[in-house]
Amino acid sequence: MGEQRLHLFGPVRMRDKLCGALFFGASGRHTVHHPDEQAFLEALGNLTAQALENARSIRELKELNKQLDQKIQQLNSLFDIGQEFGLLIDRNEILNRLSFTLMGQLMVNQFFVLDKNGPELRVLYAKGKHFSPEIIDGCLEICRQLPDDFTAVALREESEYNALVSRGIQAVIPMRVQSKIKGFLFLGERLNGLPYQAADLEYLTILANMTAISLDNAAMIREMIEKKRLEEELAIARAIQTRLIPAQMPELPNYDIHGMNRPSRDVGGDYFDIIPLSETEYLFAIADVSGKGVPAALLMSNLQAALHSLCLNRLPLSTLTAQLNQIVYRNTTMEKFITFFVMTLDLTSGAFRYVNAGHNPPYLFRADGTVEELDEGGLILGIFPDAEYRSGSGTLAPGDLLTMFTDGITEAMNKQEEEYEEKRVIEFFQSRNGDKTCAALNEALLTDVTAFAAESTMPGDDITILTIRRLA
Repeated sequence: MGEQRLHLFGPVRMRDKLCGALFFGASGRHTVHHPDEQAFLEALGNLTAQALENARSIRELKELNKQLDQKIQQLNSLFDIGQEFGLLIDRNEILNRLSFTLMGQLMVNQFFVLDKNGPELRVLYAKGKHFSPEIIDGCLEICRQLPDDFTAVALREESEYNALVSRGIQAVIPMRVQSKIKGFLFLGERLNGLPYQAADLEYLTILANMTAISLDNAAMIREMIEKKRLEEELAIARAIQTRLIPAQMPELPNYDIHGMNRPSRDVGGDYFDIIPLSETEYLFAIADVSGKGVPAALLMSNLQAALHSLCLNRLPLSTLTAQLNQIVYRNTTMEKFITFFVMTLDLTSGAFRYVNAGHNPPYLFRADGTVEELDEGGLILGIFPDAEYRSGSGTLAPGDLLTMFTDGITEAMNKQEEEYEEKRVIEFFQSRNGDKTCAALNEALLTDVTAFAAESTMPGDDITILTIRRLA
């Protein structure tokens, strides 16, 4: 110490711990320090140690208070966002709230969110000009390789995720619901230039998980609302369908008549009708409207109203059908159409006329065992405005049976994806015709079709059957 002209060295201790050292030069009066001076300097060293310790404690306390304030602020923000998330069911609103929080708490204005659905990933939200579609696409493949136990990480140049760093990603946060990764939050550089610290990652992990849970809950709520809406719509459709179908069958001398409709879960547009034209003449109709739910039910309602109105004019069936076709064409879009069969029956003679507009051909089972197919007519309703229709005719003799049905019968599918088809309908009536009533036959056919399709995973269609037998 001589070269530095330092004549005295004194350690600075605090609780036997060396905190520093004091160095003294020569005294102005002499070069050797008196023992009293040395004692004074030692006391000064102890005071210095206390002052240094106090200063360090104050600095640590200020830093702890700063961190505590930040924690309180973050907890308050998490509490607030948790309350807001509980009120939101729109995905974009949830992600906008996330964006606002990231900016307010961490000065982050560049980030994107990836949704993980199995092996598939898709972008839910992206903010900031830096993250172009090309950059995001480059992150997708890397993201697919992240393990299930991946935790939040702040990225550095030397990290194993250097490919992400090169794309401007500075932190990746998994978004979990019940320990399952539902997506990822990718963060760019903060506006203040500070790196993401451990406390930031802890906060971001909680925020990301809350966002994932909120998105999951919102999706379930939207699904419940949509399910409720569909249930209400189907209830309306069923009510419309029920009102349009005859509540009871007419009791006509020398004839056994029965019609039935079993709506599917989705409620289609099946319809049948029995309209008296006079005391001795009746009109029978069956139709299948394309589509499901309320739209199909409303179109069916319009068809019924138009049919009843046109019946008052006593038009030939070919003309009546052509006018129905024009009405349907004018009031529907291209994807809407109706298969339709209409028949008039003279109760006295058994003579009938019919038009088949693209409907499943009804079958006439003669008492002698022969089968006739009623297929004369034309195109389905609603496709071409000027379609022309031809009428067919015949006679329902005593013992004959005529059955009309919709494609819910013939297209019913079993677990081998085989359809019930027309041949089974023919075989059914040929083997069971006998002395059974039309009601019993229809119920038995429905039972047979239901058993045939019992193990099918395919959704069933409406089933409608209208059967007429002349008794004498």
